[in-house]
Amino acid sequence: MPVRANQPAPMHRAQPGSGAAGAAPMSGFANIDPVRLLRRYWPLLAGAAVLGGALGTAAHFALLSLYPTWTSTATFACFPPRDNPLELRATGMQQTDFDRFMGTQMAIMISPDVLARAVKSPDLQATQWAKQFVVNGNFQPLGAVATLQDRLSPRLQPQTTLIKLGFSWRKKEDARAVLEAVTNAYLAQVRTSINQNSVDQREVLDSRKRSIAEELSRLGKQRENILTTGRITNLNDGVNAEEQSQQQQTKDLVEVVQQLSSVKSLLERMQNAEQNNGVRDFPPDMVDDAKLDSVILDLTRQISQLKVEDQLLRQQGYRAEHPAVVAVSERLKAVKAQHEEEMKLVLQRMYDGNVESLRKSVDSTTARKDKLEKDLQETSNRKQDLLRMITQIDQIDDQVKQLTEEQSKINEARQNIDLINSSSVFDQVRLIIPPQAPNEVSFPKLMIMLPLGVLLLAGLTASVVLLREIMDQRVKGPADVAMIPRLRVLGMIPDAAEDPSRPASVETAFRDTPGGVVTESFRQVRAPLVKKMDTDGLRTVLVLAGMPGSGATTVTCNLALACAGSDDRVLIIDANVRRPSMQRIFGIADQLGLADCLAGQTTFAEAVRPTSVPNLSVLTAGSATNRMMPERLSTEGMTRLLAEASSQYDRVFVDCPPAIVSGDGLALANRCDAVVMVVRAMNEKRGLVNRIRMQLSESRAELIGVVVNAVKSSAGGYFKRNIQATHDYHNAGKSA
Repeated sequence: MPVRANQPAPMHRAQPGSGAAGAAPMSGFANIDPVRLLRRYWPLLAGAAVLGGALGTAAHFALLSLYPTWTSTATFACFPPRDNPLELRATGMQQTDFDRFMGTQMAIMISPDVLARAVKSPDLQATQWAKQFVVNGNFQPLGAVATLQDRLSPRLQPQTTLIKLGFSWRKKEDARAVLEAVTNAYLAQVRTSINQNSVDQREVLDSRKRSIAEELSRLGKQRENILTTGRITNLNDGVNAEEQSQQQQTKDLVEVVQQLSSVKSLLERMQNAEQNNGVRDFPPDMVDDAKLDSVILDLTRQISQLKVEDQLLRQQGYRAEHPAVVAVSERLKAVKAQHEEEMKLVLQRMYDGNVESLRKSVDSTTARKDKLEKDLQETSNRKQDLLRMITQIDQIDDQVKQLTEEQSKINEARQNIDLINSSSVFDQVRLIIPPQAPNEVSFPKLMIMLPLGVLLLAGLTASVVLLREIMDQRVKGPADVAMIPRLRVLGMIPDAAEDPSRPASVETAFRDTPGGVVTESFRQVRAPLVKKMDTDGLRTVLVLAGMPGSGATTVTCNLALACAGSDDRVLIIDANVRRPSMQRIFGIADQLGLADCLAGQTTFAEAVRPTSVPNLSVLTAGSATNRMMPERLSTEGMTRLLAEASSQYDRVFVDCPPAIVSGDGLALANRCDAVVMVVRAMNEKRGLVNRIRMQLSESRAELIGVVVNAVKSSAGGYFKRNIQATHDYHNAGKSA
């Protein structure tokens, strides 16, 4: 037969992989369906529950008569501490601190010291409970204390500040007497602890009170020394006086500085004028004072007289060159020259005197300024000293005030301690419900024993059922296959006996019952199989079972029928030369076949037989004589035959013996392109399937996946409903 033009050529890989990627390994619990188990074993579980209830009831009455337990309880109330008895409310305490306090009290209740005191009680030693600790007529307190620690049960009451202390024993009066002794011992311990705490608190307060008194005495002496050192009774008046003195000294200093600056400026101006001009610039007032000098006045009169004589001579008509006029002029020049010289001498003398006077004034003013600055600094220092003294006095007064207030609080606290210690009203732990003889047993209780018996027996039964399911290694469905690493589930085929269509022959169910559930399941398997073959160019598929009866022949026939129905040219090769069945299934005469082709007695084209199904042909196992040589399946002749088949057909399905009874399947796996493993539910174990997977990982063919065959539904479970729904859906039109 010619190959289709659009069909890809087969692919031959030198080193194929180990098969398609499968699911990751899963735990044994992941495969367990609780609904299925419940529906399957509910009668057993119900019977176990009934039996457990009966056993629990019987155990209740047996224990009630043989070993009853009576529990006596005492209730204590805890209160936050109250530092001041006059306050209506207790002192605030953080919830975590209060919870820690309550926990501490519960630990004290069962502490060895409290229990050792309790077992000394004559009432406790007179009980039947105490008799078990009498050895040779002597009571053994250590054993009693150890037993009490185990049997006493203090516990907090939720959402309250109450602590319940319980004790259980076979006799109710003994339970009350023992608990009463423990309660009295605990309350005595609490009172002793309170008294001891009060003594410790008093000692701390008295010690602090003495320290405060010593500190107050020291501060008083320090204050007195400061006032004595300052030689003043009123520090504020001293500061005010120094403040006024400082202000006056500052004012005087400013005036002196201004005066000194003026004198220095005048002296500097006079000195600078002479240095810069070379000629002294005498002030007008100095010139006027110089004119009053007697010599200058005399020379001035002489000049005036000579000017008058010169004027008279000129009025008389004497000319300038007249000897008399010339003589007067000469004398006038001489007197003026003398007047000018004398004037310079007088001004120089006066100038030098003024400069000297200014210098002395600068020196005296500078000395005064220095003294004022020194006095001002001393005044400032005295003022600062007084201010420091005032600060020290204020600090001392503040310390005295604080210590006095603390002293008052200590006195008040000591009074409160005495008042609180004198009355039990202020105790942080009080007994509000004393121990009493119980009215009913605490154990056993029917409402506990009955459910406990049901729970234990039903739970034990369920555990056995669950353990059995976990230990069962058989493949029960696709989930069991999914637990095997690197193994893919192609699909599952339900048990043909549960198909409502009731196919006459399961091998040809696809042909005989097109609307059946088995047929629809093979359609669902065909889809991923064809997709994988077309994607990877696979033509020859070996259908391999693990054990006999798994249904490899059934899967081979129905997959071939399904592919032929989709217009693919399909060939079935019956390679099960040990137990051939294809000639029987398709009604073909037992003539030449595969074994004859491998023996060279016929050709492939002569051996292939068409069937009544369009597009489907079969190559039977061959004559009985040649089938006696199954080794020919692993020869090159088989390889050439498969190559010729894949060149003429779209799909080639090869049926072979189960892997557990024959090695033919593994031999053929090295000649085919792919392998589909068939596993029958409740037949193969997961270990066998995994071993075959590992063997196939070393073959040429690619392991496409696993078909789980003959899967049984749970009794009344969802799988059965799915089967019925599938049948109803496909046959709805026919029934209408």
